[in-house]
Amino acid sequence: MRQSEAAAASELQERMNAALNALNPFEYERLAGEQAKLFFFYPMMTHSLQETAGVVYFHLQVLADFGVVEEIALRMLATLRGVHNTNSP
Repeated sequence: MRQSEAAAASELQERMNAALNALNPFEYERLAGEQAKLFFFYPMMTHSLQETAGVVYFHLQVLADFGVVEEIALRMLATLRGVHNTNSP
């Protein structure tokens, strides 16, 4: 979440807790939906959590390519399992 929205997320969390304490699950879910809009995901990695070298953001094409490689590997594995099963006595 953006630093500027941290206070709003915190306030929503307090209101969510109050809704739970009041046994009001519908208000809790409504507030959780509002809070979820404040969060976002950026795929990234870092060399080490202890070092201060910074982070590297993944380019969307890298993620798409990984998805293709995973799909190829899963299909190949399924095919190999099928071949192995047909050769079994």
